[in-house]
Amino acid sequence: MRHVVAFGVLATVFGSSARAGITFYDLFYSAFYTQSSDVAPTTPDIYVVASRVLTDNAGDLAQAKLAVPGAPFLYNLFAVEPTTYLVARNFASASAMEAGFPAGVYTHTISGGTLGTVAGTLTRPTDLFFTPSVPAFDAASFAVLSAWPSTQDVTVSFSAFAKPAAANTALTFLTIFDSGNNVVFNTIEPGETTTSITVPANTLQAGATYRATLYYSSRIELANAGFGAATSIVGCDRATNATITTRAACPGDINNDGFVDDSDFVIFAAAYNILDCADPQMPSGCPADLNADLVVDDGDFVIFAAAYNELLCP
Repeated sequence: MRHVVAFGVLATVFGSSARAGITFYDLFYSAFYTQSSDVAPTTPDIYVVASRVLTDNAGDLAQAKLAVPGAPFLYNLFAVEPTTYLVARNFASASAMEAGFPAGVYTHTISGGTLGTVAGTLTRPTDLFFTPSVPAFDAASFAVLSAWPSTQDVTVSFSAFAKPAAANTALTFLTIFDSGNNVVFNTIEPGETTTSITVPANTLQAGATYRATLYYSSRIELANAGFGAATSIVGCDRATNATITTRAACPGDINNDGFVDDSDFVIFAAAYNILDCADPQMPSGCPADLNADLVVDDGDFVIFAAAYNELLCP
């Protein structure tokens, strides 16, 4: 499983093409967990250190390197997007992670582009500052993950985390990846106040499997830290992966409860009387238009009646 994909997603939060220059550069320590029940996980699967340089324009640089305190070599950052350079290393334990990327001053150096050869530094404090809270979906939300109604808005809930004293920023991220590791949903919220996030209807496809990653990100962000006006970020993230399985398409299950029964018939009958999906009285999305011809008529009734006789969705 690739644990560093979301680092590329975050570039859109800070990126801008209004000027030439480095937007931000960072160093992140992350502990990744897997939630397989309605109880919060306790032991990380893996630890990851990642560092990025984000620039405004692809021609601003051609190379980026990272110097680690005490290390006799430089890490090369690779272009994962035209304006994002990244290096990441996985570790089996927290002690190995800290040994590989110890406290001290880190230097990012860029070269080969219109900005020339320039360096920026950031300092990793002596003690890492992970939040003590492990990200986890609550019991009710975890139950929804295995039977996700893709045609409805879905709100998932979790506990907020307290910002560690060393951090000046706390953020909560929910990122959903499809089976090809493509991001289909990403949102960033205040970390100390957010306890739920809503995924809009039809963001996910019916009958599919996804990976949801919930991040609790504690950060030290310093504006105008280097490269002129660039922001430096040192972050400590806890991130929990969970599997989402969406319900298979079930024509007639208008209220998405897994059955085609009288409660669906009440909704269907009201829509049938309205007829036109464009009518302002029609429920949003026209869910009773089962054959997608923009009207709720006898053609839809034939589909609904067959599903009603089956009762249970596949």
